[in-house]
Amino acid sequence: PPPPPPPPPPDVPFTENAPTDQSPPAPAAEVATPPQPVTVIPKIDLPPPPPPATKEWQGGGPEWKWHRDKDQERAKMEEARNRSDGGVNLPEGPAKYIAAGDKEAPSWLQKLELIQSILGQGHRITLARLGAASVYLRWISTGALFCAEDGNHHRPNRPAEIARDIFVSLETVAGELYKHGAEVGEAERQMMRQIHPWLPSFSSEFACSEPLTRIRNIAHRSDISEDLKKQIKHTIQNKLHRNAGPEDLVATEAFIKRITVDAHPGECPQAFVDEFMLFYSELKRFFNCSGAIERLDAMYDTFEDETRAQVQELKEAMWALDDGSAGHDGLTGGEGQAILRALRASIDVRGIFTGGLSTGMRNDAPDEAVSQRQGWRLAEIAIEELAFVVLARALQSAGAGVEGEGDEKTSHFANALNSGDASMWGCAAAAAAAGMRHMALSMWRPMECNAVAHELEAWVQHGSPIATQEDALRCRASLQRARRLVEAHTQALIDGFGDVPVGLGKSFGLQEHVGGTFVDAVIRANVSFQLSRLISPMLRAATSAAGSDTAGYDAIVLGGPVVGMLQECDRLEPGALKENWHKGRVAPVVALVWGADGDEEVSAAGKQVRGVVLARDLPHLSHLAIRARQEQVPLATTEDEETRNYARYLVGQWVFFHVTPEGVILAPATDAQIAAYEAEAARIPKAEPPTAAPAASAPEPAPETAAEADSADDVAWEKNVKKKGKGKKGKGQKEKVKETSTPEPKVAETKVTAQGTVQFSDKLECRPLGDATKETGGAKASVCGELTHFAERPEAGFKAPPGVFVPFGVMETCMREAGKGDELTKRIAALDAAAAPDDPDPAAIEDACKAVRDLIECVPFPADLAAQIAAAMPTNSWVVVRSSANVEDLAGMSAAGLYESVLGVSTSSAAELGSAVQEVWAALYS
Repeated sequence: PPPPPPPPPPDVPFTENAPTDQSPPAPAAEVATPPQPVTVIPKIDLPPPPPPATKEWQGGGPEWKWHRDKDQERAKMEEARNRSDGGVNLPEGPAKYIAAGDKEAPSWLQKLELIQSILGQGHRITLARLGAASVYLRWISTGALFCAEDGNHHRPNRPAEIARDIFVSLETVAGELYKHGAEVGEAERQMMRQIHPWLPSFSSEFACSEPLTRIRNIAHRSDISEDLKKQIKHTIQNKLHRNAGPEDLVATEAFIKRITVDAHPGECPQAFVDEFMLFYSELKRFFNCSGAIERLDAMYDTFEDETRAQVQELKEAMWALDDGSAGHDGLTGGEGQAILRALRASIDVRGIFTGGLSTGMRNDAPDEAVSQRQGWRLAEIAIEELAFVVLARALQSAGAGVEGEGDEKTSHFANALNSGDASMWGCAAAAAAAGMRHMALSMWRPMECNAVAHELEAWVQHGSPIATQEDALRCRASLQRARRLVEAHTQALIDGFGDVPVGLGKSFGLQEHVGGTFVDAVIRANVSFQLSRLISPMLRAATSAAGSDTAGYDAIVLGGPVVGMLQECDRLEPGALKENWHKGRVAPVVALVWGADGDEEVSAAGKQVRGVVLARDLPHLSHLAIRARQEQVPLATTEDEETRNYARYLVGQWVFFHVTPEGVILAPATDAQIAAYEAEAARIPKAEPPTAAPAASAPEPAPETAAEADSADDVAWEKNVKKKGKGKKGKGQKEKVKETSTPEPKVAETKVTAQGTVQFSDKLECRPLGDATKETGGAKASVCGELTHFAERPEAGFKAPPGVFVPFGVMETCMREAGKGDELTKRIAALDAAAAPDDPDPAAIEDACKAVRDLIECVPFPADLAAQIAAAMPTNSWVVVRSSANVEDLAGMSAAGLYESVLGVSTSSAAELGSAVQEVWAALYS
């Protein structure tokens, strides 16, 4: 390989990855030599730092000033105030609050104060607030929303004080081991990580009464021209000390180019340039714009010897990759070993920081401790960014193909995995395990992420993990688990941001793509994105070796089942799909799409699209896949010719479409499936079609999803996040019991949910466990029932204890027969109302949940039902009463521990049996 390029000059402070010619500018007569084709080796010791940075800046360039222009300042202030429409089209909540507040907050300081007013100490930390604040903070930090002066005079220590208050508020509830204040969930913790990099530093050098005074001394140096002094004073110094903002760093970066590359020989003494670079370093620290290695170097003297050794190991590993000494012989060669060395070292060093941050911060911690904690937090986030870049290098060195160009299945990486190459599997598994451990360090389901990492490493210890079918099945299970964790993390970010970027973008008049691609950009800059690229080809290879039948499909976005008319189109674009009306409703569509580049929007083809079958490969975290997740539209791809032909055969028919990790079902819809959807659609008010309705023989369209059926004025995006899995089954059962006017009893007892069809019993009964299905008793009961059948085989080698299940619907029947059906309905409605606002009160939700639980547990348990349960068990036995739900223990979602289990229940006591069953029922509302 060619020798490494020289370090970049100071004129490109945020483009360290690009080799730069340091020689003097060539004379005009000379012609630059065209670049030669060489292998570009990304410099990854300094990944893209947090904002603002030249490469991320979306605002305008700096304006050189020789004097203060107050008229221009006032005009800019008015322009900044009028940028927002006040959020007139946004629902009540944090996003609307920010859009309205921005009209009175033209400066960076005032915008930070606006964020402080919803996230500072004394305010509740909620997903809605974190999502809105994160979007707004990122936009003001990158110039998407420009900051103007506000006519006041505030030194940079004031923004530092605000940043400290927000940081303390977040960190006091973020601890893993113990914390203070309200409980926050895993999604909230991930959203907090989107806040920290965009806050300024509040270390002692910036919290003092007069910070960043070096620039004042620079502007009064005697060895530079008066013209240059004026530019420095009015472009940077005075502006920074009146109304500091991210635009000051951009101006400083541009000024570095002005005094180095663009300067005339002898115009700027080296002592002056050196002093200005010191100021630039201070300003970078203030805006927290340092990369991982730079942060570690700054803290090196504070580390103990063992930590210093680990930091040095990381730096040496990165240098080996950066200067080419690791070679370029691929993932299975010396280059791969250097990559894995860097990943291991990054885990070790990052683990030191996350270990120290695992406890919640005391709200009375001294300033020095708070400042150190911010440094540690930003260091571990920067190391995660470093790991992202190293994982990208791993994929590149493995020959994984170019993400988004559809060559992943035929790449060198995929072919090596499919062949069972033990070396490639070993390196790929090690890289994937490192990625999982980084997700664990980000506090994303750490126990499960670490367990999966351990499994992936174990399966490759003795060679290829797909050498036999049994090995392949075992490896496939671990990879499926890994992909579920990655997709769950992606979904958490999607839920956390919700529709806020799009809504706020419209309120501020930003270009559509700024809000529309915001979440996509965040996800694709995360370690989970690179993990998805690693895991997908590994999972395909393991699935093939295991002989598992995927029906020719690759499940991209899990979801369904849905029923709709199958239409085909070339691409997802406006006008590509017909809008068919039937009985006053727009018929739902499952789209068979023949082409895509991965940047499409599902909704571009129409809101009637309920599912997508793409006849080509697609990365799991492409823009189209992310948008499908956001819109809750199941998506599957296929490149199998036979599968494509069968799908085309179904065009024009009503089909059943269901995407699960085990496979994809695309088949003609049965009468029962159509009837279930018809019953659900009947609850939605009809619309007047623009033209005559189609023939009456066509089945009715699929219903709206639960989120779509609710009024946008009544249900905010956060409600759908907070209530996921909470009270949904009981609500669905209650509503189906009330549907007595439908002529077909089976339709009235069936409900189609996002997790599948659910059948309800209107009797006080229990049934043998072996008769359980997912539709009647949930996933757990169904699997236990299958085990009882397996145990009956002579060759089984194990026994299964006897058991019964209480079907869906029995709880509601019990309440009705006790005369409490209406009261149950009323209390569930109160629970829905408590959780409805954008910013719900957790205490009110818990009170409403408790009211429902108390009602369920106080009703006398039917003696006949207790007798049925006891009769099915051995005499005087002790049993366990457990939950089984339609949203629990699914292939694509795990909810272990969500509901109650009661152990050691005596079957000889009807009261004890009944109390245990009711306790499990009541746990639905917890």
